[in-house]
Amino acid sequence: MEGRCIAKEVRRAPHTSEATYFTRKSKPESMEASDIYKLQKLADEKAQLKRIYAEMGLVDTALKEVINRNLRSADRLKASAERQSSAAGVLRT
Repeated sequence: MEGRCIAKEVRRAPHTSEATYFTRKSKPESMEASDIYKLQKLADEKAQLKRIYAEMGLVDTALKEVINRNLRSADRLKASAERQSSAAGVLRT
């Protein structure tokens, strides 16, 4: 069993590099196929949630830009109306 051999013996096996040995060693031996499947599903769900969060951030930024544009437009319209009303008041007196 390769998992129980010492590192040098495993690395001596044909086509087994040191990187391969440490990759295999880093995986828990006690995990069953169902555990690995659950971990993969969780990783997929995490990736999906990250995409959703990023998309929400983009939507939030876009909405803030729209609101700021509308506020600036409203301020310009208000200032224009005030100028027109003050100009009309000057003409009346």
